Amino acid sequence: MEHHDLHAESVTLCLGAEKTGKTTELVNQALRLIEDGNDAESIIVFACSPDAADSLRKRLARASKRLAEVRVTTARAFALEVLDTPCIKAKTGRSARMLTRFEESFLMEDLRVSGIPPKRIGAMVGFLRKGMSGMSDADPDWLATQEERDLFALLESRLDTYGAYLESELAARAFRALRSDAQALASLNVHNVLVDDFHLLSRASQHLSCLIADRFLFVSSNPEGGCETFDSQPNFRGAHELLRTASHATVITLEDVHLSPSRIEALNGLNALIGQADEIASGRERPAMEHAASSKQPIEEAPQFEIIACQTPEDEFAAIGTWAQDLLDSGESPADLAVAVPNRTWARNIATALSRHDIPCSSSYTAETVGGDIRYADLSSAAQFVTLLNLAADPRDTPALHAWCGMGEYLTCRSVFAQIMDACRRENLEMADVLASVAAHDDKARILGYESEQARIRERMELLRNALSDLEGRTGQDLIDALSRWTAASSQTPEAIPPAVSGLIREWAPNDDACSLAAKVHRAMEFPCLPHGNQVAIIPAERACGMDIRHMALAGMINGFTPPHASFDRTKTSPQKAARMISRDALRYRAAASSASCSTTIFHYTAMRGTDAQMLDARIERYFIEKGIRHARVSRSIIADAMAGETITLDR
Repeated sequence: MEHHDLHAESVTLCLGAEKTGKTTELVNQALRLIEDGNDAESIIVFACSPDAADSLRKRLARASKRLAEVRVTTARAFALEVLDTPCIKAKTGRSARMLTRFEESFLMEDLRVSGIPPKRIGAMVGFLRKGMSGMSDADPDWLATQEERDLFALLESRLDTYGAYLESELAARAFRALRSDAQALASLNVHNVLVDDFHLLSRASQHLSCLIADRFLFVSSNPEGGCETFDSQPNFRGAHELLRTASHATVITLEDVHLSPSRIEALNGLNALIGQADEIASGRERPAMEHAASSKQPIEEAPQFEIIACQTPEDEFAAIGTWAQDLLDSGESPADLAVAVPNRTWARNIATALSRHDIPCSSSYTAETVGGDIRYADLSSAAQFVTLLNLAADPRDTPALHAWCGMGEYLTCRSVFAQIMDACRRENLEMADVLASVAAHDDKARILGYESEQARIRERMELLRNALSDLEGRTGQDLIDALSRWTAASSQTPEAIPPAVSGLIREWAPNDDACSLAAKVHRAMEFPCLPHGNQVAIIPAERACGMDIRHMALAGMINGFTPPHASFDRTKTSPQKAARMISRDALRYRAAASSASCSTTIFHYTAMRGTDAQMLDARIERYFIEKGIRHARVSRSIIADAMAGETITLDR
């Protein structure tokens, strides 16, 4: 799909690899707009993630005081705002509400009424999500089978009943709403749009950003693509599609990479691995991208790319602490440093290592994804906390009511909920009213079967009624403590704030009521962003995209962590699938390795406890005994090998 609904009088595309100056060109273009007399309010800048938006906001402010007034956001945030306008809400019948991950689990249970095997439902929903974000669903013939059409119809029906959205459909819905309502589009009063890292946005997000510009559109993009950063299903070829539509566009091509020779050599090695993996995965030969050194880059006086081998994970954690301390001693600030980690265990241990040096740090893993197993009360305490907060803010919140009643029940009460949602659609009822009928044993409830599940719903609704009565009027810490008490009673766990929730409520204020606290929690879940402050960032590799970093450490670079263990197992994974895994991880680490403006350091180790290696799914080369304890020998990641200049030959 290549039609972008372009209305901009002027279009500029800036194409270049990592660290070629694309973002600098965007800042210069924004400055030109201001100097030409455009108001800051007429300009909007889209970044690829909330962290990238924060970094870009600071860069614009450093360039000009007037640019500090320019709005910098993400396509997801903008789409939600569009969908929250009264006229569009009236048309869609949905709130500007994105389902959380655990609420999506209930949606998947709801789809089992289709009779399709659960594993196949998961695969089909993945395909449907891709179609939504890629805007394939605009084509009436995009679904090939009746089974696909039936499941998509059921999915949309359930989402209409929920009155909420999946992340993958937000931008497409906003795009179509604005395209069909000229008045709503004009009311935005946005004339100039600048998009950084266009290739990391979904096709729907790309089309949305193009639609709203009527004077000037600037797009920066890496023609070699990238990795999934924030938007699901990024459209790496978006700039090429736009160029075919915008024949009048000005194209700026940036070729010089502003990195040291050693880092360019490392990236070229990584690009060779990516090219080989993509060729195996697709069956088509792909030329490896070569980075060219910038003529402006000075000769290295100190190592800009380094690999540090350690003996054990503990040695690696200590070495990263020393690395950070040495940089701080040389005059760098904590905010200039970042550590890309392979998993939550490494994040936690590296935070501990930095704290031993009294180095402040923030981890993206602190605000953990609220999940758990919704079938078990004790394993879903975080989800129950968030759900109860949502209901304290809005007792008629349909996804929250569904989740509250279904959590802790092995079948999630899906049979009776199928009937409830059908009744809602058939009789134009809201779920809150039907659940109230179930709780009261009135006539509406008698049309429903599954008495045992109804009994469970009545029990949960009674608990909810008591909880909401107690929570009413509470604010701040008093509200949080009360939520913890009722969550403990509901989940049969000790009274405490669930760990996964702690990071979500870190910005609470004493006067926060349920509505304001719920808004903060949803913002933290929908737009995960590192806290502000002078701190070392501990992040997954892909989070580095768009961030303003000077020194990057790549931690835990062993096979099994990256690429994943499954990519080496030919009994379970084909060479083509393994190649896709390797390419995906190599692209993630290319983003991290190239994000820092000054240096990249790789850390790895050679041995770890056998039990830890098994638990963390490291690739074990062999076992050995030392002081009566079984240890595992592990190997440096092939991604690190490629960056070190080694020739990697993948299975075909």
